[in-house]
Amino acid sequence: MEPSGRLTDKLTLDNGLTVHFYDRSTNVAGDRRQIKLFIHVPIPVEKRYFDRSTEPRDAYETFTSAAASTVSFQAEKVRNFIDSRQAEQILHELREEFLKASLSYLSRSDFAERFVLRRYSEWREKQRRR
Repeated sequence: MEPSGRLTDKLTLDNGLTVHFYDRSTNVAGDRRQIKLFIHVPIPVEKRYFDRSTEPRDAYETFTSAAASTVSFQAEKVRNFIDSRQAEQILHELREEFLKASLSYLSRSDFAERFVLRRYSEWREKQRRR
């Protein structure tokens, strides 16, 4: 799922990653809305993440050429049937709930490396099944 919607905020973390918050809310009926906050953290795939791999150069090059040079952490928070006058307040609450639950995890110094290697492992497993 690619980022879309209205970019409402960005937060740069201590580990250099940036969290992007998008409003993907929609009208439901009358003055009621489905409030949807999409969270996107692009993570560049760096060669050094593969240093402990048995074939570091091959692993990096194969993954980035076949899959991507950037992977993404994504999350979505939704509230249904909200009065449109409360939309901005609810978006703010969803953002704060997400940060309270996930900020320390996303801010870890090894988060990007571990996340990239997990995506690489998942990709490699899919390739084996084909």
